[in-house]
Amino acid sequence: MTKAVRSKSTIRRIILVAVALSLASCASTEVIEYHAAPGEEVLIGKGGAMRKVNDIDIWFQGGTPPRAFRILAQATTNYRTGTAGDIGQRQAALEQLAAEAKKRGADAVIVFDEASQVAGYAGIPGVSTTTATVSGSTARATTATSPGFAGALRTHQFGATFIKYERQ
Repeated sequence: MTKAVRSKSTIRRIILVAVALSLASCASTEVIEYHAAPGEEVLIGKGGAMRKVNDIDIWFQGGTPPRAFRILAQATTNYRTGTAGDIGQRQAALEQLAAEAKKRGADAVIVFDEASQVAGYAGIPGVSTTTATVSGSTARATTATSPGFAGALRTHQFGATFIKYERQ
């Protein structure tokens, strides 16, 4: 009887963790066309924080390329993290953003906004297991209780522009 109770609670925990992780692994990117105002088609940035992701320069924290470029499109990428925190979802979202930029002929991405908010909570209840032993005319019961777990599910968003470097 005890083993059956443990198996059901273990299966229940695995299902709850799988659901929480599946909610956390989704990412999506929406891209809209960009049209510059006359005379503002070519811009020159000032430098800043940048790293390469799949051969695409990604500029962060107000950084812009210190060379001439054109904006091709604006994009929004959304992703979620679960109760285990960011276990690669941010990097996967950046890779998706870089792939979408490359597909549209961009050389780089400027991330101009990064936001996060709580989307909900996931919890796994604690488990109590009672074991009874009988020895002669004496019966003894022991109960072991494991703590439950709760954590926040968060949604994150990158606001970005896809850019094409002007060839010198």
